[in-house]
Amino acid sequence: MSFLQEIVKQYPIRKSREEKDAFLKYAQAQARRMGYKATVSEDARHRNFVAGDPDKAGDVIIDVIESENPPLRLLLGSDAVKAVTGTLKQRLEEIAAWEDKSVKTDF
Repeated sequence: MSFLQEIVKQYPIRKSREEKDAFLKYAQAQARRMGYKATVSEDARHRNFVAGDPDKAGDVIIDVIESENPPLRLLLGSDAVKAVTGTLKQRLEEIAAWEDKSVKTDF
């Protein structure tokens, strides 16, 4: 069995319209449970799941672009802020834990 076949067996790919619809309904319900306004944006070729408020995101992006000192990276949504903050805290803790070893290479 190829690697791709193993992945497809373990994580079935939803192909039918019914399966895709069921997944979108599930994702919307989960997003609403977490406090997001979840919608599905559709055009002739694509259906996209949108969590959060695109109008608010647009307003924030414009405010940031027009600001005097815009950030290099902009996080949108409390989930993004929480995820990145957690990752950065872990990295800082690791740096602190190994600092005594790290600085031993100085001249």
